[in-house]
Amino acid sequence: KIDGKDYKTTFDEITLRVQRPSYNAVVMSATTPSTISAGENFPVEIVLKNMGYNDLEDVYASVSIPELGVSQGPKWFGDLVSLENCTGDCNNEDTVVGQLYLKTAYTTKPGVYDLQVIVQNGDTRTVEHKQITISNEFVENILVTSSMKSVAVGEEAVFDLLIVNPTDNVKVYRIVTDGDVLTASQSVVAVPAGSSTTVKIAGSASEQGKYTFNVNVYEGNNLAKTVPLELNVEGNSSNNTVVVLTIVLAIVFLVLLVLLIVLLGKKPEKTEDFGESYY
Repeated sequence: KIDGKDYKTTFDEITLRVQRPSYNAVVMSATTPSTISAGENFPVEIVLKNMGYNDLEDVYASVSIPELGVSQGPKWFGDLVSLENCTGDCNNEDTVVGQLYLKTAYTTKPGVYDLQVIVQNGDTRTVEHKQITISNEFVENILVTSSMKSVAVGEEAVFDLLIVNPTDNVKVYRIVTDGDVLTASQSVVAVPAGSSTTVKIAGSASEQGKYTFNVNVYEGNNLAKTVPLELNVEGNSSNNTVVVLTIVLAIVFLVLLVLLIVLLGKKPEKTEDFGESYY
């Protein structure tokens, strides 16, 4: 109905029909545990619904965390019918529920990540996003208790390198030190599941100064971590003083031993017995 100053027009009723999209798979929900720990195998429950006009055949779903490079699927969720085309005795459903599982690395940094859900078949593709939070109590599984040591010239400094294995499997690491200055108590370390191992790193210097070294820890052929160490060498070695005292005492002992031998070698002269003569 349109009203004007000089005229009035009335239209007949117009019927509009709103139709669903031809193919439309909707992710109604993607549910994850409220707390997710790094290294945990956690479920993602997905509820899919056919909101399109036509049936959806062979629907697949997959989940991933692109930032971490982990994914699972595609998994077959079956066929989703359109209820508008389904009779009263239809046993098919326009909604389906399924689960997929994701597992992150034990070294995953704590934070908020984007969980991506992809639903697709031959006719349509839907992408949904969900924010999840991952915690990690073992962000650093390779660490040194003290990265700097101060010693005297010639003294040996020992660093404790701690390797923690929070996984469910045995981990094997290779310890590679800089040049000939540092030596490791073990070059290959097998750390049992859920335990830790300490590797002794020893080093020394013959001159005063500050020295920096690197200890490279490999897991297989991959560099797991580079640990920088600093050695502060100052003053004289107490070991040198001990050595000097030992040498002095040894010399004194030798002199006394020679004197003793000389004294023992001198035998007392025999005195001649003269008898008295009487005339």
